[in-house]
Amino acid sequence: MAGRNFSNETHDEHQAEFAGDFDARYHIPPIAVAVVIIGLNGWVLYLVKTKPNLQSSMNFLLCSLALSDLLTGSLSIPLHVCCDVTWKTNICVASQLFMRFTSVSTVMHLLAITMDRYLGIKHALRYNALVTKNRVIVTSVFIWSSSIFASLIQLAWINYGRDDVDEEDEDLTKHEIRYDVTNLVLYVVIPFVVMTIVYVTIFFEILRHYRNIKQYNSPGWAETKKRTHHEWKAVAIFSIMLFVFIVCWLPFFTIRLQYNLGKKLFELPHSTEYVFVYLRFFTSFFNPFMYIFGKRDFRQAINFSRRSLFTRFHSSSYHSSMKTTTV
Repeated sequence: MAGRNFSNETHDEHQAEFAGDFDARYHIPPIAVAVVIIGLNGWVLYLVKTKPNLQSSMNFLLCSLALSDLLTGSLSIPLHVCCDVTWKTNICVASQLFMRFTSVSTVMHLLAITMDRYLGIKHALRYNALVTKNRVIVTSVFIWSSSIFASLIQLAWINYGRDDVDEEDEDLTKHEIRYDVTNLVLYVVIPFVVMTIVYVTIFFEILRHYRNIKQYNSPGWAETKKRTHHEWKAVAIFSIMLFVFIVCWLPFFTIRLQYNLGKKLFELPHSTEYVFVYLRFFTSFFNPFMYIFGKRDFRQAINFSRRSLFTRFHSSSYHSSMKTTTV
C-alpha cells in the first residue's frame, strides 16, 4: 500500500534484512506498549463502569476515547507488527485502515472534549441543560461513524491484486496524495486551529471570572478560587493531550505525504523514521495517564478503591489471625 513506509530505500533495506522474520529489536517494544495500552485503557473503562461518581458526560466521552485507544493496543499495533513481518497485502491494508481510524477517532474525541470544557466554563449555569446524556451519545456515534468512514474510504482505490505491498501504481499514488492532504487538513490542521482558539478563549474566560470575583470580594471566594484552580488544571490536561497528539501524528502525516509526492524535502536517518512510525501509538499510552492521574474525580476513585482494598485485606488478615489463635 502506498505510503506504508516512508521511503523506498528504507523499505528495500528493511525488507532485505527483516522481511518474513520477527526481529526482537523492532517488534518487541510495540508489543510491550500494546499490552500497557490495553491495561491502562481497560482500567479506565472499568473505573467508569463501577464508580457512579465517574459517570459524567465528560467521562463518557473519555470512555469513548479509551475504547478507541484500547483498539489501538489490541488491533492496530498487532496488525502493524504482522504487516512488518509478513508483508501480506491484506494485512497491511487492514493495518492502515485501523491506524487511520484510531488517529481520526483520537482527534475528534479531543475536539468533542474541548467543546465540552468550553460549555462547562463559558456556560456553567446552563451546562447540564446543554450537555445531556442523549447529546453525548449522539456525539459519540458521530465520532465513531465518521472515523470508520474516513478509514474505509481508502478501500475504494486499493488494488488487492498486487503481490507486492509497495508495488508502484500511479493512480493509487494520486488517490493517496489527495487522501493524505485531505486528512492532514481535516483531522490535523483544522482541529488544531479550532482547539487552540477555544482553549485561548477558555483561558481568558477563567482569568476574567477569577479577577471579577477577586476584585469585588464576592461571597464564596474561597470555594470559587478552588473551583477555578480545578478548571485551570482541566484545561492544562486536555491542552497537553492535544499537544501530544500533534507531536505524535503530524510528523507521520507530513513525511508520509512527502514520500507519496516523490519529493524528499528532508532526509531522515532510519532510526528517526522508526521512531516516527511508532510514535503515533504513544497517544493511546499517554491519554489514560493524563486523565487517570490528572483528573481529580479519577484520582479520588482510585484512592477510594485502594483504601477499600487495604481495608478488606486488613480485615481478612485479622480474621485469619483470630481463627489461628482460637484453634
